[in-house]
Amino acid sequence: MSEQQIVEYRQQLDRYGDSFAKVLPAHTSRDKLIRMAESAVRLNEKLLSCERGSLMRSIMTGAILGLEIDGVTGQAFLVPFKGKVQLIIGYKGYITLAWNSRFLLEGEIVRENDRFAYEKGNAPYLNFSPQSPTASNEQRGAVVAAFAIARHADSALSTFHVSTMDEIVASRQNSSGYKYDATSSPWTTNFSEMAKKTAIRALADQLPLNVQRAAAIEAKHDQTGAAVYLNSEAVPEVDAA
Repeated sequence: MSEQQIVEYRQQLDRYGDSFAKVLPAHTSRDKLIRMAESAVRLNEKLLSCERGSLMRSIMTGAILGLEIDGVTGQAFLVPFKGKVQLIIGYKGYITLAWNSRFLLEGEIVRENDRFAYEKGNAPYLNFSPQSPTASNEQRGAVVAAFAIARHADSALSTFHVSTMDEIVASRQNSSGYKYDATSSPWTTNFSEMAKKTAIRALADQLPLNVQRAAAIEAKHDQTGAAVYLNSEAVPEVDAA
């Protein structure tokens, strides 16, 4: 990737700058978004080989959600996908989106030797603790489940979802990114984070709108096997351009 390509890309970002600024939430800025978009292609130069419109649409999607898109913080990632660019939301991105609406969201892995019990119904509860505070993952055993808990910051109200190993594996097998390139997929490189994300996505419909939007992008991406972005009305749309 030449410096000339970066200059031309930056010029294109500048042309989109006013459009980005119109959708950005108050906690970020046009200039910060452009810096992150530039950083993303420096980290993964394959992005510049993708259809350029899809790259801009993915950056715009990140702007609408208000997430950091360079992948450094783990909030969101710009990923080449079948000649286009797909914005992938990390599990930390879901946590950030929930926090922006004053929800405390967390995901956790359950291993076979951990202490874990839960119940749904009229008196739901979830109790979890690792085997011991100093136990290694090997001592705790294989992953058997994951869960997500959301609590509103201003009240005692909370909700949770437990994803069994069958649900986690099904999520991996249905993932368009995993089917497209299993070797570099985060399902291969960071299974634990993806297991947490499975539980978080399953809880999304009980969380604020931006969390639901993020989950809807990824659900539509998996359902269609195509790149998906948020359109001007913040509705997930297949990138057919």
